[in-house]
Amino acid sequence: MPAGRPGGSGVGRWERGVNRLQSAPTRVPGMAFSRHTWSAARLVVVGCALAAAPGPAVATDDAPRPPAVRAVDFVRDVEPLLVAHCHHCHGPEQQQARLRLDARRIVFAGGLSGPAVVPGDASRSLLVRRLLGEDHGPRMPSDGEPLDAAAIDIIRAWIDQGALWPETAGSPAAEVPVHWAYARPQRPALPAVGDPAWCRTPVDFFVQESLAERGLRPAAAADPDVWLRRVGLDLIGLPPTVAELDAFLADPSPAAREQVVDRLLASPRFGERWAQPWLDAARYGDSTGYHDDDLRDSWAYRDWVIAALNADMPFDQFTIEQLAGDLLPAATLQQRIATGFHRAAPCNLESGTPAEARRTAQVIDRVNVTATVWLGTTLECARCHNHKHDPFSQRDYYRLFAYFNSTPDETGGGGGEGRNLMGGPTVAVGGSSTFVMQELDAPRQTRILLRGDYQAPGAVVEPGLPRALPAPAAELPANRLGLARWLVDPANPLTARVTVNRWWAELFGRGLVSTVEDFGLHGERPTHPLLLDWLAAEFVENGWSMKRLLRQVVLSATYAQSSSVTPAARQADPDGRWLSRVVRLRLPAETIRDNALAIAGVLTAEAGGPPAYPPQPDGLWWIRDGKSPVYRPATGADRYRRGIYTVWRRLSLHPGLAVFDAPDRTACCAERARTNTPLQALTLLNDPAHMEAAFALAHRLTGRPAVRPAAPPETAIAFAADYGSVIAGLQPLVAGALAGAAAPLRATGDIRFDASPFATCRGGRLDAGPAPPGPAWSASLWFRNELAEEERPVTAYLVSRGVDGSPDAGDHLGIGGTHRADLRGRLFMFNGNARGGVLAGRARLEPRRWHHAVLVRDAAQVRVFLDGADVPDIDGELEPGTGGTEGLFVAARADMFAPLTGAVAHAAVFGRALSAEEARQLHAAAAPPAEVPPEASGALPVDVESGVRDGYRLATARRPSAAEMAPLVSLFDSLRDRYRSDPASARRLLDAVRGGLVAVPLRDDDEAADLAAWFHVATALLNLDQTVTRE
Repeated sequence: MPAGRPGGSGVGRWERGVNRLQSAPTRVPGMAFSRHTWSAARLVVVGCALAAAPGPAVATDDAPRPPAVRAVDFVRDVEPLLVAHCHHCHGPEQQQARLRLDARRIVFAGGLSGPAVVPGDASRSLLVRRLLGEDHGPRMPSDGEPLDAAAIDIIRAWIDQGALWPETAGSPAAEVPVHWAYARPQRPALPAVGDPAWCRTPVDFFVQESLAERGLRPAAAADPDVWLRRVGLDLIGLPPTVAELDAFLADPSPAAREQVVDRLLASPRFGERWAQPWLDAARYGDSTGYHDDDLRDSWAYRDWVIAALNADMPFDQFTIEQLAGDLLPAATLQQRIATGFHRAAPCNLESGTPAEARRTAQVIDRVNVTATVWLGTTLECARCHNHKHDPFSQRDYYRLFAYFNSTPDETGGGGGEGRNLMGGPTVAVGGSSTFVMQELDAPRQTRILLRGDYQAPGAVVEPGLPRALPAPAAELPANRLGLARWLVDPANPLTARVTVNRWWAELFGRGLVSTVEDFGLHGERPTHPLLLDWLAAEFVENGWSMKRLLRQVVLSATYAQSSSVTPAARQADPDGRWLSRVVRLRLPAETIRDNALAIAGVLTAEAGGPPAYPPQPDGLWWIRDGKSPVYRPATGADRYRRGIYTVWRRLSLHPGLAVFDAPDRTACCAERARTNTPLQALTLLNDPAHMEAAFALAHRLTGRPAVRPAAPPETAIAFAADYGSVIAGLQPLVAGALAGAAAPLRATGDIRFDASPFATCRGGRLDAGPAPPGPAWSASLWFRNELAEEERPVTAYLVSRGVDGSPDAGDHLGIGGTHRADLRGRLFMFNGNARGGVLAGRARLEPRRWHHAVLVRDAAQVRVFLDGADVPDIDGELEPGTGGTEGLFVAARADMFAPLTGAVAHAAVFGRALSAEEARQLHAAAAPPAEVPPEASGALPVDVESGVRDGYRLATARRPSAAEMAPLVSLFDSLRDRYRSDPASARRLLDAVRGGLVAVPLRDDDEAADLAAWFHVATALLNLDQTVTRE
C-alpha cells in the first residue's frame, strides 16, 4: 500500500497517524500495538533507505548465522510467516503440544517442551531449532514444506534483536491506546456556546463551538428560496415547483421549514435520490462487467433499495437483509432480493479464467466491500499480509472471508428460479430472474491464502470477527447472519460513525471524516469528533432511522447558511471543513439530467422496473467490442425517466453519466469525485436529453400548450383524422361529443367542454344513458387524472355501470388510492359494495398524463387494455354486479363517489365484447388531445423580459437581477431576427431537437422563428452555473 495519500507527504501522514494512535484513552480488545512497533513501522517509511537496502544474506546451509544488521519488524516481517506456516497447529483453534504462536505470553512461556523463544538468543530458541530440524523432535512445519533459509533468517534476526512483540512496550503490563475510531461512540453533552439563539438543532451547538475555537463566525442564513431549492435537491433530487416556491415564501413561520422537510422525506422521490450513493457503494449495475459486460436483470435489487429507503427501514434491518436476508427465518422473496447487494456486483464470465479463481475473486470482493461500506476500513492489504497501518491481521481477513465462502457461485443451467449461467442462485421477479445469496448445506473449508493466491492455501480458519474490534455481547451464529448482526451491534464502534459520516458528506460535500472510506490510521481525523459521536449515538438510539437523522441535519442553522464567504473565512476555512458556510456543490450526474427535465416539465414519475434507455450516440456500445447488442433508445415516457433508472452498463456507461463523474461501479465507490471540465459544458449543450428539455422549456416560457412524450405509434399531430371512421366501424352504442359526433352525453356537476376537444372534470359526471343490454359490453376512453395517488382512498372512477345513486351493485373501473396499498395508482375493477370483488391492474399510472383504457366485460370475464398494450392490464373473472335499472356513467361512480379530477376524451360504449385487436385499433386511432386546439395557440409572448424572468426562476428558484437578465434578452433579440430572415433554419432546428416530444403544430414562420430563439434562451438557462450547482 502507498505510504501517503494525495494531499500530504507520506512522512507527515505517518507522523499524524502515530500521534493519533498514542492519543486515545482506551485499549483495543484482543490485539494491542506497542509504541515500539509503530516507531519501527515509521522507520520503514521515514528511513526510505531501509526499504531499498539489501536484506540479510541467505546462507546456503543450516549453520548458525550471525545476528542480522537489518531491523526486523514483527508485524511486517515475522507475523505473516507464523500465520501462514504455524497458526494452523499452534493458533487459537489448535494448540499442539500446548503451544500457541499467536500470543506473546504463551510463546515466551512455552508449551510442553519449554519456551519457544529466548529473546536475544536465536541459537537457544526452540522455535528456530525446530524450524532447522536440529532438535530431537520433528522438523517444523510438520505438514508442509520446510521454511526456506531466507524466512528462517528473518525469524532468527527477530529473536536476536530482542523478539520485540506488539503486546509490550518495555513491560508486559504496558497499556496501548486505541485509535479513536475503534472506541465505541458515547453521546456527548451539548457544549455551552456564546450564541445559543443561533442554534436550531443539537448539530449547531457542536459547529458553533468549533467555529468559536478558531475565531470564526457562521455565514449569514441563505435566502429562503435558496434554502428551499437546496433541501429539495438534497432530499429528493428535484427542484421545487413554482407553486411550492410561492407557498413557502408566503409562509414565514418556523413551522414552514419543518413542513417542507416532512413532505420531502415522505415523497417517493426520496428513495430514488438516496439510492444513488448506496448503489455506488454496492457496485450495482445492469451488466456483468469484465470483458463481455453482458446485460443481466439486477433491477429488482435496485427497486428494493429505493422501497426500503422510502419506508425508512431501520438501518440495522437494512444491513441484515442485504447481507443475510436469505438466512432469516422464513425469508420472504423481498428479503432474498435484498441480498443482491453482493450479487449485483461484477461477475467474471471469461472462459479462460479458472472457476476457482472467479469464485475466490467474488468472495474477496465481498469481504473488501463489506469492510468499506460498514467499517470504513480499507481491508484489502490484509488479504496478502497483515495490514501495514491498521490493526487487522491476515488471519482476521480470512476469518471474515469464511463468512462469505459458503455461497454457491458455480455456473449452471436453467432459468427462472434455480441457477443461472452467470453463476449462483436466482429468484423469479416480474417475468425475469435476479441473483440472490444462498448458503451451502455444508460450509466450505476456508484457508488463509498465502499472498492472497488461491493456489497457495495455508492454515485453516473458522469464521470470526476482527480481534481489534469489540466482540458482540451475545453469541452469534458463525455465518453471514451473525456477521450482519455484529456490524449493527450498538457496541460496534464503526458502523454508525461510518454511515452518518457518509450521509453528512452527501449533504455538505465533505464528511466530518473526509476519508469516508478510511477510518483507519491512515485516514483523516474527524474535524468535529464530538458532533460525529453525537450523530452516531443519535442514529442508534432512535432506531437507526435515516430520515430522523437527516431531518435533524437539514433543519439545522449550519445547513441553512449561505455559501457566501468573507475574506477572513476564506483565509481561515478555505475549503469549508470547519462549516463556516455551506460549500457550493455541482449536482450529481443523475440529478443534473433530472433537474433539467423537471424544470422543462417532462420528467416522468414512473418508478421501478427494468432499466430505461435514454438516447446516446449511435453505435457507442458496438464501438467498444464490435459485438454488443444494439442500443435502442426509449420512446414515450420511458425516455424521460429519472437517472436512477438509466441502464448501467459498466464498461459502456451512458456518456451523460460518465462525464459528470458517475462511477462505472466495477468496484465499490464510497464517494464520487466532482470534477469541472470543458467536456461537461459540451455535453449539456449537445446531449439529446438536455436539448429536448430546452425544447420543452421554450414551450413553457412562451405559454404554448405543453409538450409531452410521444406514445407509439402516434405521430406529432394533435388529432387523428380517421378516429370517427374507426369508431363507426366498431358500431358503438354511444359515440358522443367526446368522440367527435353529436352529443348524447349529459353532464352532471362540474364538467366543462369550453373550446377544447375534451371534457374537463372537477367533481362532475357524464351520463351516457341506459347501460347496454346483455352480459357483454365494452367501453373506451382517454383520461387524464390530476390527483396524486396518496390524496384520497380512491383516486377516481372512470367508467361506472350501475343504479344511479347506489353504491351496492354495478361494475366500476377506477384508479386506486390510499384505501389499499396493492391498488394505489393502478386500475382496478370493482363489482359494488354488495359483492365486494376487486380485480387489480399491474401498471402504475402516472398522474397528469393521458392514458387510454378499453374495458371489456364478457359475462364473468373482465379484461382492461391500457395504452394500446396487447396484454391486458386487468385479466380475470369477477361476478357481474348487476341489479335494478342500470345506467352508464363516465368520470365518476354511479353514486357520484370519487369523481375524476382531470379530463376525459374520445369516450365510446359498445354493446359487445371487443377483441384485443379492436382495443388496439381504438388506441391507435387518436393521439391524446392537445391542451388547446392548434388554431387557438396564439402568438408567443411579446414581453421577452417576463419570459426570461420566469425561466430564470424555474431554473434557479430565485428572481434574477437586471444584470443577469440582460444577456439572455439580448440573445433572444439577436436570434429572433436571424431566424425570421431564415425561417427554414428555425424549423429544421426545432425538428432536430424535439426528439421524442410531441407539440402543437406551429402556425407560421414567425412563430417558428420566435420558438427557435426561445429554444436557445432555454438552453442557456439550463446551462447556468446556478442551475447545475446546488446554490
